Amino acid sequence: MGSEDKCAKIDGRLAIVGFGTIASSALPAILQRLEIAPDSITILCTHSDDMAIAEEAGVRVVREPLTSLNHQVVLQRFGSSRERATKAPGMFLR
Repeated sequence: MGSEDKCAKIDGRLAIVGFGTIASSALPAILQRLEIAPDSITILCTHSDDMAIAEEAGVRVVREPLTSLNHQVVLQRFGSSRERATKAPGMFLR
């Protein structure tokens, strides 16, 4: 599929929080229909049986729990330096 077949282009980063049935099913569609580099996508989860899907696609996987005490610090690590400088939230899917 060429870039002319893509629905949209994402220039920044994409973080997917959790990788259950829905996210693991959506990842192939995201990579097929959106113009985004796989290394611009980070999946944050504690455990998933479907991690092979993400790892085969070249997506970064971080196994770290999000809690009410750490979520801001953890999520800030996954924005670009430009996003951090402008305090833009980036794009997160949950």
